[in-house]
Amino acid sequence: MSTTKTLYDVRTEAAPIGNEIRGGIAGAVIGALLLAVVWQRREKAPKVFLLLFVACWSGFSAYNAVAITRAHRDAARRLSGGEVQTVEGVVTDLVPPPPDGMVETFRVGDHVFQVNDRSTKAPGLSRVSTHGGPIRGGAKVKIAYSGASILKVDETSP
Repeated sequence: MSTTKTLYDVRTEAAPIGNEIRGGIAGAVIGALLLAVVWQRREKAPKVFLLLFVACWSGFSAYNAVAITRAHRDAARRLSGGEVQTVEGVVTDLVPPPPDGMVETFRVGDHVFQVNDRSTKAPGLSRVSTHGGPIRGGAKVKIAYSGASILKVDETSP
């Protein structure tokens, strides 16, 4: 009888929107500070430009945060609904990212996976093994994935 231990599950983590929120706040604050600097000037163009900048920056940041949240929620729904592919086997050919890189690759059976460290572009696993990710060379795993996104990693043992 084999036992399984869940090492990663997309359903147990919040959508990674922290960078979008921080970037939105930072851009809006910078825009507001610049607006305060030009507020006393007679020209309207700098004021209008900075007001538009703050509005657009905040809007794009909010749009990106909503898009990431929706993609994360959709990935969790696909995993819960069984709308994923699975592969089971031993992790081989693990290539951790170089010191200046962020992409790790590994193979399970005939399937090659890539993990992009701290990526929010696609939902799923975004932590490489050198930064505390669950993938270890030689480990027997079962991976549920959809497209290029790893949605669940279970370690299996005989």
